[in-house]
Amino acid sequence: MPKKNEKNLPDQKNTDLFRERPHSRGKTVDIQEKMSREEALLQVLPDLIFVLNAEGVFLDYHTPDPDLLLVPPREFLGKHFRTILPPEIAEKLDSALRRILETGGFQSFEYPLTISGKRHYFEARLVGYGREKILAIIRDITDRIELEESLRDNREKYRQLVDYAPTGLYEIDFWEQKLVSVNDVMCDYLGYTKEELLSNNFNRFLPEESRKLFADRLQKMVKNQPVPNVVEFKMSTKDGREIWILIHPRYIYQQGDLKGAFVVAQDITQRKLAEEALRESEGHLRSLMENAKDFAIYRLLNRDKTLKGTEVVFVSPSLETILGPTDPLKFETWFDNTHPDDLERIKQARIAALVTLKFDEEMRIFHPREKEWRWVRATSNGFIDPDGQTIYINGIIRDITNKKKAEKIQQETHDHLEDLVKQRTNQLSKTNEKLILEIKERKQIETALGKSEKKLRLLSNKLINAQEDERKRIAMELHDELGQSLIGLKFHLSSFPIKDRSNPKGLKDEIEQSLKQLDLMTEKVRRLSRELRPSVLEHLGLNESLAWLFAESSRTFSYNLINQFPESLPSFSREQDIIIFRIFQEALTNIGKHAKAGEVIVGMSPQGEEVKFYIRDNGAGFKIKELSRRGISERGLGLTAMAERARMAGGNLILRSREGKGTQITFTIPVKKSRRLFQKS
Repeated sequence: MPKKNEKNLPDQKNTDLFRERPHSRGKTVDIQEKMSREEALLQVLPDLIFVLNAEGVFLDYHTPDPDLLLVPPREFLGKHFRTILPPEIAEKLDSALRRILETGGFQSFEYPLTISGKRHYFEARLVGYGREKILAIIRDITDRIELEESLRDNREKYRQLVDYAPTGLYEIDFWEQKLVSVNDVMCDYLGYTKEELLSNNFNRFLPEESRKLFADRLQKMVKNQPVPNVVEFKMSTKDGREIWILIHPRYIYQQGDLKGAFVVAQDITQRKLAEEALRESEGHLRSLMENAKDFAIYRLLNRDKTLKGTEVVFVSPSLETILGPTDPLKFETWFDNTHPDDLERIKQARIAALVTLKFDEEMRIFHPREKEWRWVRATSNGFIDPDGQTIYINGIIRDITNKKKAEKIQQETHDHLEDLVKQRTNQLSKTNEKLILEIKERKQIETALGKSEKKLRLLSNKLINAQEDERKRIAMELHDELGQSLIGLKFHLSSFPIKDRSNPKGLKDEIEQSLKQLDLMTEKVRRLSRELRPSVLEHLGLNESLAWLFAESSRTFSYNLINQFPESLPSFSREQDIIIFRIFQEALTNIGKHAKAGEVIVGMSPQGEEVKFYIRDNGAGFKIKELSRRGISERGLGLTAMAERARMAGGNLILRSREGKGTQITFTIPVKKSRRLFQKS
């Protein structure tokens, strides 16, 4: 890739596009400061900038990093983009250019490109400006694309974590009464597909009693009334069964209002069936207790409704494995090793259970043999004998250590993903703010460029006006002073034969030769005066002035001029007459000096409210692209002045030429415009 000090390459900081070139030696300090500011603004832009003409040829460029260029500048400046860019990118650019040229406005597209072996992603923003030119601003968006891909990967990991969790997981929207997300385990619980669960109202999957429970619980939560953290309720499966679900909700609030919940759900149907089996058959319950491994089932008896009055009726042997008491039949020893942080809560829950006959708590118990803290969950339901005194309590204790560990890992993962999402969101917000700032700065730069172009046109107008005033002054001086002096000299020399008679013949010959020279000089002065400010234009009008100009040009440059003008011309303003005359004068002079043409055709044709003038020659022609790449000092002001004159008259000028095929200049002048074009400064 090119370096900044590479020879024979345009300096991306000082190209014609991005700098204002004053056309007067009297440029002010304000212009210099403005140029410095524009150059400084250009240097801080992180974007690649290219200028193309309407045909798609690269005219200019700016880059903050030459390594971002696909090829060195010398390989793309002055060339069509299809010869440089890959076909798929060239097609996108071609489509954008056509839309801009047809409808104007702004176009953008994104594309990938491999530069120096590295994959980049770019965003192209294109807008038309000036006379059929396109400004393309190219931004490297590789970081943004990679960030979006990383965010998608994280979302996919989060989705997989939810889908492959060992318990049911779902998110519910209370306002819509619909599930927002659900994992595969929950689908297995209910027998529905994800699409069926997400597309139906949540109440469809609840029996009547569960709907009421769900509605009452939601109403209490809206009123900020306390509700249990863990809930058991029934759900209906697709095949018509009812299963018990134990949920651990984590509520979601939006702007302080309850929005929904993220729920960890567990199918506890088997546990419920076991509890019902306990009530139905003591023997069956004992058999079940003897074979229990992952849980312990028990029955308690309380005769005086106090904590001390609780006795163990029976308990499964697995209690020793879960809690590790030395004597499982002594209920008061079951929770001796409760964690200090849980002790008071469990005590209050046991007291409350004497009234509600329900106990459902999770706690940490130190296992004396395993020498570790274990999480257990004790759930019980009580009922009172017909005498109203004796309380029987049936319960189950499960070791949920592994579940708690899984929940902790799941929560940590969830929190970590939440943090990542927040970080990515913050990064995207900052990037967005930066983009907004850069767009604002770009608009400011575009506004500044527009003002510079307006000032440049104003300077051009003043230059041409000054040129006209100067030509008029010189013409008057040549005619009034030099012409009269030469005539006086002529009369003086005419008297020599009378004054000196010593050599009459020689003196007469010398005087006659001098008179001939003076006649030639006088004629040249008069011709120069006519060229600078032809009096025929002021006295006879445009049609006769052009006829005189055509005859003089044909005689001076010895080419055959074919005049296809009609006998009369439309009426133009005085300023437009001068502009039309000067354009033809400049064009015919250029043809005579440079084209080597044998034939020149001039003419005009009306086109609605405009008149189209044309000058065609069969001369050598030239390459317009090569000429456009030259500076003004190299190619002269002729073509530039003609184009500017046409613009001042309210029209435009088009130049077409092919090497060896001649040149054609056409320009249009509006007929109805009569505003004053020349203003004295």
